[in-house]
This record gives sequence, C-alpha cells and structure tokens, in this order.
Amino acid sequence: MKLYSWNVNGIRAVHRKGLFLSFLEKHQPDILCLQETKVKDDDFPLLDLRAAGYHVTYRGHSGYNGVATLSLKEPESVLHGLCEGPDAEDDRILMTVIDGIPIVNTYVPQGHKIATDRYVFKLDGSETIAVSGLAAGIKPRMEVTLDITRADGSAQSVPLLCRIVTNETSWQSIYETRPTNGAPVEIVWEQGIWGGDNWSILAGTPNADACREFIKFASDPKRQAALTEYFPAGLTQPEAFDLIKPEIAKNCPTYPDNIKKGLKIDAKFWFDNQASVIERFNGWVLK
Repeated sequence: MKLYSWNVNGIRAVHRKGLFLSFLEKHQPDILCLQETKVKDDDFPLLDLRAAGYHVTYRGHSGYNGVATLSLKEPESVLHGLCEGPDAEDDRILMTVIDGIPIVNTYVPQGHKIATDRYVFKLDGSETIAVSGLAAGIKPRMEVTLDITRADGSAQSVPLLCRIVTNETSWQSIYETRPTNGAPVEIVWEQGIWGGDNWSILAGTPNADACREFIKFASDPKRQAALTEYFPAGLTQPEAFDLIKPEIAKNCPTYPDNIKKGLKIDAKFWFDNQASVIERFNGWVLK
C-alpha cells in the first residue's frame, strides 16, 4: 500500500495549475492525506478527484485549515474531529478506516509561545488523538512503500509494515514541556546521538565586548539552572546540575548518565563514509 501525506497550502491553486491530477497520475497513491486545503466544502474540487478514481472525504474552511483523505478503496468508517457530531476540530482532524487500517489525517499548526493558551491547546489536542486511539484499542498500522536508491543509480520499491502510535519531529523544548506539565510522556535517552555547538566572535567586530558579556551571561551555571524552570535544557556547565532538582536533572539531554548512554556524532566519519553507509543500510532493508 502506498500512502502519501501532502500539505497543499491551498488545494484550489494546486488544482488550477494542473499539479494535483498530475501528482495522482505519476505516483498513484492508494491513500493520500491532504492538509491545509483552505477551501469551503462547496468549493472543493470533488468531481475531478472522483473522476480520477478516488473516494474523497473532506472537511474545510475558507482561508485556513482543511483536511481531506483520498483513497482508491471506499472507507469503512469516517470520523471528523475527535468525536461524533460537530466539534471545533472537524476541519483539522479526519479519521478514516481503509481496508482495516485506521488512518489519522490531521493538521496541527504552530503552537505559538510556550505556556500560552494556544500552545497548551495544541499539546492537548495531539495527546488526545493518541490517548483516545489507544483507549479504544486502536493500534494504527500503515504498510508503506520505501523507495531505495542505490549508489549506481538503480532503484527498487520495498513494502514495509509500520506500527505507529505517534511520531513527531520538533524542538527539544516541545517534548520536554509535556512531562513538566504532567502529561504521561517519558523521554528515553538510550542511544541518543548528540553533538556540540560553539560561539565565535569575529575579529574586528565593534560589538566584541557585548558578545563577551552575552557568552559570560549564558555560560553562568546559575543562569543555566534558572532556565530549567521552563524546560530541562541541555546545560553545558556541570556545576549547574548541583543547583537543580534531581528529577529535573535526569531529563536534561546533557545529564552525565544520558551522555554516557548516547553517541557523539562524528562529522568527519559521515563526511568520509556517508555513501557507503547509506548503501549498506539500503542493503539491510532489502534483505
């Protein structure tokens, strides 16, 4: 099964330029999840998509939000939002079951500054999706196609069966505020890859003294310890750990025990060996 997800940022413009139908013809997805369709239901290009052979489920709003799921097979069930009947999330969350596989298609916008109402609302919504699915006994499964490209330029598509509860990529602070705010989330540091950054002051800069003052301020163990009142940051001064609570310290990525379990990234190794390592990984996947 081939599943694609596409933030179209306005489906009418994409469709008007001929990009949408050409995408379907080229990739022929079994399931296609769209976000930010930005169109009212009456203006959704339903007939053209049906003519392309797809069942279409959608809910939208003019100017922002809007989600749609296209599938070659007819969905066995459809749920807009987080519950039966109209709710505030109807045009951002679409749950369908297709060929026995629960598919959650959601548009989650930027959550604004930490500790604001919008940020908390975003986290609550994300966790509600995962928790409500688990509470209902749903274990989402997706069989997707992984396109492997070898060093010689040849390619092969490999089906992979993936079991997914939730998967996100974001700044460390977003993950770490969830346990801080009481969410049932645990961070596992085992086999984490870590690296360090540096500050430099350009020779001849007229603001060199201000730069030094900033580095001195940011490197102060007391200032770093104070930052953990907001989230367990990656402290760079070992003395800072003596100034914070042990239960907070253990969730800092630079906590000594977490560093020991991790792997320091070797930039030179990847520069020298990236092609051969990728080929080796692809060979493992193809077995």
